[in-house]
Amino acid sequence: MAEQYLNARLITEEFGVGLRIRPSNGSVRGFVKSEEVEKRVREMMDGKNGEEMRKKMKKVGEAACAAMKEGGSSWQTLDQLIHNRGTFVVVAVVARLCRLYGRGDWGGSCCVVEGEEKRE
Repeated sequence: MAEQYLNARLITEEFGVGLRIRPSNGSVRGFVKSEEVEKRVREMMDGKNGEEMRKKMKKVGEAACAAMKEGGSSWQTLDQLIHNRGTFVVVAVVARLCRLYGRGDWGGSCCVVEGEEKRE
């Protein structure tokens, strides 16, 4: 639950692409009444704020897609991680997954040899 509050705040206050729905008892935990859900859905679908939110969400979606495409900012960051210090990180992750699951989709065993994943 720790990051749910932060995510809700980012979506509603920072990005402006969502509306907060609060539980009927006023706490952060509790039940949300159907009337409150209906009110917020109508506000997003029919209201002036909803139109603005949809425009903002389209921009957020386009930016996210651009970041994930080859050459985008997310792509470049992952590429730097792999090429600059990523060999150790990738090997450590692969080794951990191999220890946890033992076998991959290929049906063989998995081990890490000299910094590389080896499939048998």
